[in-house]
Amino acid sequence: MGKAQPIKPMHRSMAGSQVWRRTPIGMSSLTVNNDLKHDMTNIALSIFTDCVNAGKTFQDAILAVYLSGLENGVSTRKGTQ
Repeated sequence: MGKAQPIKPMHRSMAGSQVWRRTPIGMSSLTVNNDLKHDMTNIALSIFTDCVNAGKTFQDAILAVYLSGLENGVSTRKGTQ
């Protein structure tokens, strides 16, 4: 028997992409500074935590984080807060 190979699960949107390129199909990447990344992570975790503590399902919590991101993205694009 040969050497065991590690399992590398990958979503089908990633299949065929280069190993160093981990951007899902149809999405783009954005470079942000560490402070902004930290702030965005805290907001997402806060929304997720609030949903879970309120008894929402995992799917609902992830959806809330996603919709918040969309709402903030639209506001940023329009120049509003």
